[in-house]
Amino acid sequence: MKRPRPVAVSDESFSAYLAHLSALVSIRTVTSDAHATAAGIEHCRKALVALLEPFGWRVSTDVEGNLRCEPRSDAIDPSRPLLWLCAHIDTVDADPVDFGGHDPFSCRETQSHLVGRGTNDCKAGVAFMLWYAEQLAAGALPAFNGGFLVTRYEEAGSHQPRSATAFARSLASGELQLAEAPHKTFFMILENTVRLRPAGAAEIGVYDRERHSVSLRCKGGLAALGSALLALEDHVEWKTVSIWPTNVSEDAALGAFGLAGSALRVLAQEGGHSCTVRNADNHVWRQLVRAAVGGGSAGDGDNGAGAALPVSTVLAWSSSLTDGGAGGSDAAPGLLWSGSEAQPTRVSSRVAVLPREAVAEAVVRSVADRAGGGRGREDRAATEGCKPPSLAAQLSAAALGGDVEHTLLLNYRGLRPLREVRAQIAQLEAALPSAVHLVGDDLEGGAGAQQACFVASSSLPRVLEAAIDGINDGAANEGTLTLKYEPNPGRSDASHLWRGLPEELRGERVVPFTCGPGHRSHRDAEGTMRKTHGPNEGFHKAAGRQVLPFFVAAVAAFALPDHKYDM
Repeated sequence: MKRPRPVAVSDESFSAYLAHLSALVSIRTVTSDAHATAAGIEHCRKALVALLEPFGWRVSTDVEGNLRCEPRSDAIDPSRPLLWLCAHIDTVDADPVDFGGHDPFSCRETQSHLVGRGTNDCKAGVAFMLWYAEQLAAGALPAFNGGFLVTRYEEAGSHQPRSATAFARSLASGELQLAEAPHKTFFMILENTVRLRPAGAAEIGVYDRERHSVSLRCKGGLAALGSALLALEDHVEWKTVSIWPTNVSEDAALGAFGLAGSALRVLAQEGGHSCTVRNADNHVWRQLVRAAVGGGSAGDGDNGAGAALPVSTVLAWSSSLTDGGAGGSDAAPGLLWSGSEAQPTRVSSRVAVLPREAVAEAVVRSVADRAGGGRGREDRAATEGCKPPSLAAQLSAAALGGDVEHTLLLNYRGLRPLREVRAQIAQLEAALPSAVHLVGDDLEGGAGAQQACFVASSSLPRVLEAAIDGINDGAANEGTLTLKYEPNPGRSDASHLWRGLPEELRGERVVPFTCGPGHRSHRDAEGTMRKTHGPNEGFHKAAGRQVLPFFVAAVAAFALPDHKYDM
């Protein structure tokens, strides 16, 4: 493997990269829409065919719809380290409301950013591959010992399984080339790992292990749900993604109580991917805590909510809610709505609360109206006694007692061993009998990659650190780039590849790591939050210009002698 050399990326070349990114963002590729993801794959296929097929590269799709672009067989050397670049084309959905009324699937350029869904996750990585192929075809960058892979399905919310497992099967069968030596086949997952720093420098994350992602659907009263969560040792990692009263919409509840929409307290928050939203900053979590320990409901009624909570937990969380700040209100919640089951890992930026106090006032008015009904009241009462209870009647007693059944989606984002995660699931099932079950993949399917020791013992750290040193030594670099080896706050195709590999290849032969040119959530100079999977997602052009040479140098370190290529 060659020592990376400093690489100069001209303004013209960087503009070409931004053009690829803009074109990709303007193709709607929401993961739940098979036609949309196919359109994104086809865009990349046409580009790679035009650029690299004239030089003998093979461009094809596999049975899962992933795209593979491989050099011809005599232009790859299994005796040397191999590098497969990989990024996914699909995105989560987006609402124009979260993008200032603009179409999130039409890339918009501002002075500092390219804005649109997928700019960072993960079309910045796909754009890098198309741009590198373009530069390679023009002779401006070297071919390398490996190729380009575009995953069709990576995000949660698709009806299809995560498709990177097809690459694992291809490696096991020999369809994708493996290096002959151990720890020499690298999968570089080009996700958004760049963290912007105030001083103008950027920190490039290298994710060498990944958190689990286990989604559960729970049902119970608000106090019971909050108490069950707080009783978990690892409760901060059980992200409260979405919630709603089971089978009851906002409009149905307001109509049942005769309330106007103004009765709802609508709380705004910075939504986004569950791995980036702390529970302490999530209104759903805080309202559940309020119901359990801060709203006077702990121990109320017959459900014994809060009875099993340690005193220290109750005191700590009660204290955190007394300021009324992030919680939005000191009033105990009666009903909550936020998010949807269609996006099981995306925290909504909107939480609607119908306070218990509003329900109580509505019930009092209803009783007074009925009492003042005059002649025939007794006859109506006798007749109504034979009818099933109305929605209002069903909800009133439950809401006043704080135990309207709600459906809650949870997403575990911790690093604990799977046996401990299983124990926590069992604890939830015991607290909420018959009300917890897995959504989507089984527990093993939600396991994160654990490859840190294989990354550390390979030649990869030397290559990446030499690339950083080369960039920082260049006079054109503004500020100092840094590397940080850390766990992925979420999951990527590294995990999907990892769990699909046979044990003998996992880490021993194939070493996946996540490192790409997209940015993590950040605020721009005007204070606008640009959230991955959330509002105003945007690619910071200056930071992108700064880090692109690093990724070029890292890939070029896998270049073979020039005689292997006819270009």
